[in-house]
Amino acid sequence: MPKNILVIRFSALGDTAMLLPVLYGAALEQPDCTFTLLTSHRNAELVTNSAPSNLHIWGVNLKNYKGLIGLRRLHNEALAKEFDAVADMHDVLRTKILRCFFKLRGIPVSVIDKGRREKRMLCCQGKKKRLMPLLHTTERYANVLHQLQIKTASWQPTPYTDKKGIGIAPFAKHQGKIYPLDKMEKVIAALSEQ
Repeated sequence: MPKNILVIRFSALGDTAMLLPVLYGAALEQPDCTFTLLTSHRNAELVTNSAPSNLHIWGVNLKNYKGLIGLRRLHNEALAKEFDAVADMHDVLRTKILRCFFKLRGIPVSVIDKGRREKRMLCCQGKKKRLMPLLHTTERYANVLHQLQIKTASWQPTPYTDKKGIGIAPFAKHQGKIYPLDKMEKVIAALSEQ
């Protein structure tokens, strides 16, 4: 089992937020392992004071690592940290290139299965359409760690207050993922009544 794991998830604030409970659980389950989340510097603030001591954040400004040369430089910086396994929780062109660099060094790499095919089948028309339950994103993240023989456990944050709250993130990077604002206002109004 690896002892110094690099976990990569650059963008999408919501997806990074869903990754944290999985990482917190893994870090608590394996106190002798070190986990480092490589993410956008904007996402670095998501890690709270209640994070396990063996979970670290490495926030980078991706504008400083553009193109193949920039990614090579980022890879070299990662090599200096002596990671012995890499968990790609993003599976985009940038992380595919980084994965290739690590694999060439003989470092084990595991990759998220985003379920793209299953999601496409849900959106198909006619006979090709298949309605089926999809794995939750947190389960997909846990599966990436399981590929590296890393155990995960459920993690519950330390309550800061006895009040309940709901966080709403009405915007997304991609227009197709944004719930219409007029409908979002109705959702907020209905939740506020409760």
